[in-house]
Amino acid sequence: MKKYLFFIVLLTIMVSCGNSNNQISKESIRIANLFNNVCPYMMDEDLRLDIVIPVPNNTLQFNYTLVNHTNELIDTVSFKFLMESQYLINLMKGYPKLEQKYQKEWTLYYFFNDKNGEYICSIIVTPDRYK
Repeated sequence: MKKYLFFIVLLTIMVSCGNSNNQISKESIRIANLFNNVCPYMMDEDLRLDIVIPVPNNTLQFNYTLVNHTNELIDTVSFKFLMESQYLINLMKGYPKLEQKYQKEWTLYYFFNDKNGEYICSIIVTPDRYK
């Protein structure tokens, strides 16, 4: 998990330094800090939010861990479909204040790891998906 997180942070820094037009906004840093003040946070008995990383171009990256499951036992296609279609999009639509916040053209990256820190899948939610 630490190696993966280090790689993502390093990649984020490289991308933001490589192109001056792709700055990390103060707003994305503020939002990430609000989440990170309570992280790690158990969303339910299986899902833990570990960290939120601000990324250039109004993007936030949410890193989760499935604390009771291993990659080998997860049907990643079904998991990704369920998370994307029934959880993440509906979460945004179910909270009008949150939805209004992200209607400022925010992109949300979700990364999921198993209890051993092994990658499961990622989901990208662009503004057109939750409007």
